[in-house]
Amino acid sequence: MSMYDIGALKAGDWVEYESKSKAPGGGGDNVSKTRYACVKVDSLVWLEMTAAGYDGWYILVGMDKSDRSVKKAYMGEKDKEAKEIKVEPAPATGAVTTNYKTRGTGKVSKDTVTVKGTAFDCEKVESESTTTVDGKDYKAKTAYWACEKVSFRYYWDEKANATANADFKWEGKPSVKGGYVKSWSESSGSGSEMNLVAWGNDAKMSVKLPAPK
Repeated sequence: MSMYDIGALKAGDWVEYESKSKAPGGGGDNVSKTRYACVKVDSLVWLEMTAAGYDGWYILVGMDKSDRSVKKAYMGEKDKEAKEIKVEPAPATGAVTTNYKTRGTGKVSKDTVTVKGTAFDCEKVESESTTTVDGKDYKAKTAYWACEKVSFRYYWDEKANATANADFKWEGKPSVKGGYVKSWSESSGSGSEMNLVAWGNDAKMSVKLPAPK
């Protein structure tokens, strides 16, 4: 959950998304729902998410606000004592290939998306890109609608995410404010979409933390 700007979260914030994905070659959509919640803020920011494939189970992590690293992790069933998961240091990454080039275009505009009778004034960000790796082109299209009224906005460090291997032309500039109301992407015959289906600011911890030893 380090992709989120946890420093902007308040205790009680939560969102729920329905996601659909389709693999190359067709077949039915893979549909799932995921709930993200900020259930406590102390020296850590405590985030909880539903465990994919495990109905009634939750993953709870305590994250450092300064660098979004996970310091504590638990998993358990609703209203039961959770089991602590050992947090291991992230493995060192190997050499990253620079034998690629990405070029594309992006457009920023305004749009309104209505969910369950609530109208969200959104920033709509669309992009089309082609990445060439070892002489082969991979095309992708993405779009997302973000609104400042929606929590769990994505963290973005423009300097850290800049790359010398990208040539991108923008019409407007994304503000990176607010959480997603919806998004979709297409690449190499596969596709996915995500839609906000519920939200609020009254989240409580679903599992019980073990008593201190």
